[in-house]
Amino acid sequence: MSLSVPRLWIGSTEIIALADGGGPFFSPRAEAFPEATAAQWAEADRYDPGAVDAEGRWRLQFRAYVIRGDKGLTVVDAGIGPADSPAGSWAPVPGVLPESLAAAGIDPAEVDTVVLTHLHTDHVGWAVVTEAAVPSAGGAVDGDTSAGGRRPYFPNAEYLLQRAEFDALDALNPQLRETLTDPLAAAGRLRLLDGDTPLRTGRAVATPGHTPGHQSWSPTGASWRSSPAISWCTRSSCSTPSSPTRTRPTLRRPGGRGSACSAAKPPPRCTWRRRI
Repeated sequence: MSLSVPRLWIGSTEIIALADGGGPFFSPRAEAFPEATAAQWAEADRYDPGAVDAEGRWRLQFRAYVIRGDKGLTVVDAGIGPADSPAGSWAPVPGVLPESLAAAGIDPAEVDTVVLTHLHTDHVGWAVVTEAAVPSAGGAVDGDTSAGGRRPYFPNAEYLLQRAEFDALDALNPQLRETLTDPLAAAGRLRLLDGDTPLRTGRAVATPGHTPGHQSWSPTGASWRSSPAISWCTRSSCSTPSSPTRTRPTLRRPGGRGSACSAAKPPPRCTWRRRI
């Protein structure tokens, strides 16, 4: 399989975009945002052409990002995952993140940090895996298998999650306790953060709104409001009109006209019928 590996540099930090899968969202966008106007959709389409098909369904691109710096290798989010992942009930699994990592020349065992932006199933798929799903995945090391035969796909990494997100787990997606957080905790790989936190490369920034404990990755040395940051959001979830969303993960500068996530501001009373 030949996969393109887009790369971006911010100073001495390299950002590598990794594909995991692509496919339509499970409901038309008009159902998700019934109060959105034609003018709002036209503006969204101007920013994100080709993201909707002839039937009005979103074409979602599921990705993860690698942040390579002088002090370490960080992965931000973990895609839709293998065939037995929690996203399998709605997303086009299995994903191809292992192949994307290989195309980028990255061994999962090299990764020292995994930032989980939030607990929706299309962002955590490869975080924890079963041997049956990927027999040779992750460069497994002795003792990294956790309860239920599930283990961290990145065996030597510390997995970072905001405490506010962990505390909201039962409301967001209770199945992830058994399939994600319990195995990570059993393997000694889960670390809960309380707000903005320096990392080996860059920093984690608390950006609640999409979910109670949503976080983003940002370069070190500049304020969140004035520096680029990697943030993952889809129009499949929303909170308030001040938290605009977009179908594709993106490098963004929050609040500015050029912000990719300012493309489609959801109406103030959007509600969601399906947990992802």
